[in-house]
Amino acid sequence: MRSLSLLLALLLGAVGWPAGVQAQQGDRAWDDCKQFQDRDRQLNGCSEILGRGNRETAANRAIALNNRGLAHRARGNLDAAIRDYDEAIRLDPRDAFAFIERGIAHHARGDLNAAMRDYDEAIRRNPRFAGAFNNRGLAYRDRGNLEAAIRDYDEAIRLDPRLDEAFINRGSAHSARGNHDAALRDYNEAIRLNPHYAEAFSNRGNAHRARSNFDAAMRDYGEAIRLNPRYAEAFYNRGNAHSARGNLDAAIHDYDEAIRLNPRNAVAFFNRGNAHRGRGNLEAAIRDYDETIRLNPHYTEVFINRGIAQSARGNLDAAIRDFDEAIRLNPRYALAFNNRGLVYEGRGNLGQAAADFREAIRLGHARAKAHLDRVEAALAAQRRPARPG
Repeated sequence: MRSLSLLLALLLGAVGWPAGVQAQQGDRAWDDCKQFQDRDRQLNGCSEILGRGNRETAANRAIALNNRGLAHRARGNLDAAIRDYDEAIRLDPRDAFAFIERGIAHHARGDLNAAMRDYDEAIRRNPRFAGAFNNRGLAYRDRGNLEAAIRDYDEAIRLDPRLDEAFINRGSAHSARGNHDAALRDYNEAIRLNPHYAEAFSNRGNAHRARSNFDAAMRDYGEAIRLNPRYAEAFYNRGNAHSARGNLDAAIHDYDEAIRLNPRNAVAFFNRGNAHRGRGNLEAAIRDYDETIRLNPHYTEVFINRGIAQSARGNLDAAIRDFDEAIRLNPRYALAFNNRGLVYEGRGNLGQAAADFREAIRLGHARAKAHLDRVEAALAAQRRPARPG
């Protein structure tokens, strides 16, 4: 989906500028401050306006602060952006846009509580602000409250039936709840409203893939990539579809491109590692798992899969260390106990293997009982006294 910042820029472009600014024809600083293409130019123009002090009205200074906040946020300087939004709100506390902008900055910092307060305030000031409902829906989504997110997307769509963002976001929420038919309807509408919406095609591909309609999924991923050849997520999603169909070479090719475009996507490394492991290339798989862990050391599943790869290479000590870490991160991870039990069994540590299989059974692992029966039979045979020759 598109970023919150881009959605806001589209909204700002749609509503226009106050008359006091529109009248500043030929003022280079205002021309720079108002445009969204060159953030350095925008930052400098807005700063020049703010340097004029009281020669600009308070309303105009608030606009310049809002736009400089946009430039700061686009450059990743969220603290500076929030400071500008704070001052813009002090100068013009009626401006719903300033609250939504500050909410986006808080959202980008991961402070969902502060973001929600700002989105709420934007809606209180302008109950017909469709974009505010859409962005609050995103915050609800990130808090795991999909039902509340869908309610906000519904309201955004009611207020602005042409807001393609709200359709794509509601479709994503439906998909997360497993309602892929509803998701497809929303993605179809987003594409009808905006046939150049690469994200909508990629997300619709995911919904088709969830319904095992791989041909339709591939067509949608291909269209997303045609529309935006630098769209890393579309390559990643198509790689997942290739992997699900068992076409691991094609999957690796797409993961390669996704990683080239976004080298911080830990899950792309993880899935490429799985594809390498599926092809029997354990060394490449472990390299990808290592990078996944570097990017996200709390990703439990990668320790399981690296442990499996280490075990397949005969590096049992390393495998046990990985399963130990998976259990530390998630003490209720039945698969980790089962797999560690298998490694202990392979090393001949039958007592430790039996203990792990019992814990895996307690946590609900389906195959651990058969492993435990085998190990207990081996332990019983060890305890049986030797018969005289």
